[in-house]
Amino acid sequence: MIDTSVMVARLVTNHEFHALARPHVAEAARGRVPGIVLAETWAALRRAPWNLDLLIALTCRDHDLPLVTLDRRQSVLAAQIAGLEPTLLLPAG
Repeated sequence: MIDTSVMVARLVTNHEFHALARPHVAEAARGRVPGIVLAETWAALRRAPWNLDLLIALTCRDHDLPLVTLDRRQSVLAAQIAGLEPTLLLPAG
């Protein structure tokens, strides 16, 4: 089983231990990753100095996936990324 530190290192491409963590996360994904690890990883990424919303939008663009959000801030950021047209589910206003 992996812990949050390994998951974060794998998800952050410029993390000093990204390459080291990569095969361990791949192996863990073949089995089960405990919910607490996912929850802690999400919390750690939300506190990080980079903009997680931007990472989500860039991931959608890179994989040619649509981005649907209820977050106005996310929608505004995503609209600025070439090749990505986000859908905001909230009414205008």
